[in-house]
Amino acid sequence: MVNKGLAIDTSLHKSLTEVNIPTHRFNNMHLPISMNPSDYGTIISKSVTETFIRFVTSLENRVFQIDISLDGTTNNTSILGGSDLRRVDTVHGEGFKREIGKSTIYFVNGEGRRP
Repeated sequence: MVNKGLAIDTSLHKSLTEVNIPTHRFNNMHLPISMNPSDYGTIISKSVTETFIRFVTSLENRVFQIDISLDGTTNNTSILGGSDLRRVDTVHGEGFKREIGKSTIYFVNGEGRRP
């Protein structure tokens, strides 16, 4: 017998390795090498303010909040919940620059390098 209620489609919750999104490792976490919110999992919500567009996404056991500037050149990303990890991604040349705490990494074509 099947009980009535909400079913969760677990096929939507794939890991980053299952969908072939390149990642880099920081503090024992694999972070997508991307400024595209959909690469951070299933988009839960999207809202537009006067200064940015906010996306909330879910991937595996993490929920990301991504605030994208209206011109699309800067993403302020944080992991909601127990982690206090925040980072800023900024379009830079042919790729983007990621700043996490005191670390800065430049990504071009999925490859990272430090200054």
